Amino acid sequence: MQKNILLLVSALILTLLVACSGGEPAEAEPAEALPAPAVSTEVSAAAEPTAVEQVEAPTETEPEGVATGAITGTMFNNWPGVVAATIYAVSTEDANTYFSIDTEDDMGGGVSYQLDVPAGSYYLYAYGINHSELNLSHFDPNASDITGPTMISVSAGETLADINIHPTSYPNDCRIFDIPAAPDGRYQPETELPMCGAETGTISGTIHNNWPGVVAATIYAVSTDDSSVFFSLDTEDDPGGGTPYSLDVPVGSYLVFGYAINDPKLNLSHNGLPERGGDGPVAITVAAGETLSDINLFPNGDYDECRFFDIPAAPDGRYQPENALPVCGATDASAENTANTGLTNIPAITAGPGGVISGQVCSQAPPNPPYAVYVMDQSYGNWAFQLVNGNPDGCAAFSISVPSGDYVVFAWPSNGSAMPASALTATQGGKQVLYEVPVTNEAGVQDLVLSPPGNGDCGTLYVAIPQTPDAKYPAESGDCR
Repeated sequence: MQKNILLLVSALILTLLVACSGGEPAEAEPAEALPAPAVSTEVSAAAEPTAVEQVEAPTETEPEGVATGAITGTMFNNWPGVVAATIYAVSTEDANTYFSIDTEDDMGGGVSYQLDVPAGSYYLYAYGINHSELNLSHFDPNASDITGPTMISVSAGETLADINIHPTSYPNDCRIFDIPAAPDGRYQPETELPMCGAETGTISGTIHNNWPGVVAATIYAVSTDDSSVFFSLDTEDDPGGGTPYSLDVPVGSYLVFGYAINDPKLNLSHNGLPERGGDGPVAITVAAGETLSDINLFPNGDYDECRFFDIPAAPDGRYQPENALPVCGATDASAENTANTGLTNIPAITAGPGGVISGQVCSQAPPNPPYAVYVMDQSYGNWAFQLVNGNPDGCAAFSISVPSGDYVVFAWPSNGSAMPASALTATQGGKQVLYEVPVTNEAGVQDLVLSPPGNGDCGTLYVAIPQTPDAKYPAESGDCR
């Protein structure tokens, strides 16, 4: 009862206090109130709502540099001096990843080197800076079975010592194993020497290109099985009629090409035909201990006029392919045949597939210069020609396939050194003229002899011959000169 009376009195007192204050009941302040967070109510007219900034999670700190090791050793190549070379450490995992340094000539017995590289596995190669035939690698030269370079592994902070570099071939003798091209393209692979211990034979012959001198050329024997495998040598200028060469190669089959060192337009090949009438180079096969002789090389074209067939680029990239000249025998659309021999009663063309006109072209006396031999049907426009190489000992053969028709046959010395030659000539009105050669129904004409005319009372008489259909040589009136 007393408790209820106390509660009633407290309520009356609280009511009197509110009435006396004239307002709403006041809330009691907590004893330890926390400060409210500050909230800005200012809004900038230019401000755009922005995302709440997120705190990025911690990431792994990138190292300031790649952990490296060092490769050190000695490079040996020539005795008593060591020539300048570029040394490459090539990654075994990616051949495009490499590290290199250039060394200098040293008259001592070896050149010390140091190459800093990232941790990893490598092959070491080296290439003579001024000696393209010098290739080196890191391997054990005393091992009984050497098939390639020795792989090395470098750890971070490690220095590998005695990583010595040795030649991979003996000069002009053989190679121990193949060396790839340098990864930056500065140096070619080592493939031009035979493998050590491989059975070999010899290719020999004579290089013919210009008369009376033969210019310096690089000769290549290129494997018919793999065009990246080749063997080569450089020749020198020779004032004589031909330059002999000899090239030792492993047993196998080869195509033989030549490229003039200082004349980018002069390419040569062995096509097995002295008259160079083939349609491509001829493969030759070399047996162990065998010497193939008379593997002669002839130009593939005639003084910027035409080519017989394409010559590929040299396998080491030193020379470009021969395909800039027109093919021999191709008609020049701009050339007009305005010649007229004066002969009459020319028989009509005979139907049939045609035949072959062949024979020899001979100068008055050796040596025989190179000739351009033309066969020409003046009535029906059929014509063809063939370039024959000079011969220091006598005549040179030619063989030309033509459609059926009646042809005059004549030749111009392509180096301008002698008189034109012709076949089946006669005298008509005080001048020498050409007779025509019939080619009918697969029957050709063989054993023709083309030669310059003899001497007359007023000197040398030239045969009256037409202008060549390609307009390379003019008409000849046959007058005394």
